[in-house]
Amino acid sequence: MITPLWLDEPALQQWFAAVEARGGEARAVGGCVRDHVLGRRSNDVDMACTLVPPMVMDMAQQLGWKAVPTGIAHGTVTLVLPNRVLEVTTLRRDVKTDGRHAEVLYTTRFEDDAARRDFTMNALYMDRYGQITDFYDGVTDAQAGRVRFIGDAHARIREDGLRILRFFRFLATHGTPPADADALSACAGLRGMLDDLSGERIQQEMKKLLMAPDPTYALVQMSVLALGEVLCGSAWQVGLLQPVLQREAQHKLPPSPWVRLLAMVVPTQRMAVAQHISMRWKLSRADTQVLEFLTAPPPLQQGPQVKEALRHYKREWVQQALLLHAADDPDFVLQSVLPLARSWEPPVLPVSAHDLLARGMVQGRELGDALRAMEQRWVNSDYRLTRDELLAG
Repeated sequence: MITPLWLDEPALQQWFAAVEARGGEARAVGGCVRDHVLGRRSNDVDMACTLVPPMVMDMAQQLGWKAVPTGIAHGTVTLVLPNRVLEVTTLRRDVKTDGRHAEVLYTTRFEDDAARRDFTMNALYMDRYGQITDFYDGVTDAQAGRVRFIGDAHARIREDGLRILRFFRFLATHGTPPADADALSACAGLRGMLDDLSGERIQQEMKKLLMAPDPTYALVQMSVLALGEVLCGSAWQVGLLQPVLQREAQHKLPPSPWVRLLAMVVPTQRMAVAQHISMRWKLSRADTQVLEFLTAPPPLQQGPQVKEALRHYKREWVQQALLLHAADDPDFVLQSVLPLARSWEPPVLPVSAHDLLARGMVQGRELGDALRAMEQRWVNSDYRLTRDELLAG
């Protein structure tokens, strides 16, 4: 197998050599190796290393690299190399888990480190020469699209309830039907663990899941387990997602996790779902604003309405609202207004309060009413009236 391009980067090879000079061993691990065997490009490279964090940081400083103890309590140090950021984690084995956090001890055995990982396809290691170490037949599983827990699925989930969502996320991004029966059974039996997860962790996994090229199969399996009710406070109708996916592809629209999620919810329940996940998932103000817009958008059925929306809201919001509306209304012709939403540049009202004040009008309600009336005349003219024409009345 051809080695990945990132493995030949001089700084990475320098890192491997420095670790070996200290009597240690480092191997790339996880997603970068998994994606390589699948022929996918990987931007992030993570390292598993036998050296403890203080040694890793000392080595980095000697090499002239910045070292940041981003997860020092868990053995993780982030190194800033000349051309990439590298996350290095000391090999670990679990001592105690409680479903959210794990107590670990350092080890020098890669098989111990592999045993604490979630899926077989994520327990792959690559040395500096491109040799892959595979303890659980993860290469075969990855190439077959088989998302399989390492060992007993129930035990893996009890270690961290987030693995329920990770299972479905990987099913969406790296899996093919049918889903592993043991994994589904474990997810069903332990779904109550989702209640104890932080909103930030739920948000992170769900966004990645919803942004998969086609998350339909994974979402169907989640719906069977009633995870829509658990995560969003409402059942999902996954079949309603298909029109959105089809129009995204047809019109080359970038996917939105919020459009995809809301499409699975009947319109009368969307506002409640948006409010629920904004709080439960600890969404940012920016994400919350998108949801608020999508659940209560202005009229967008006609060109003038789209233009007005573009004057007051972000372009991507308007496009997403149009996409969601098209999914709700089969008679709505998306292509009749989508070009406008894509390319129309909103003009700026050519008059201001300053212009009216200069003509002797004083601050107050009358000024505001006059300016709004002038703006409405400008809008009704399809934004053609000039400053002089507006002021002339």
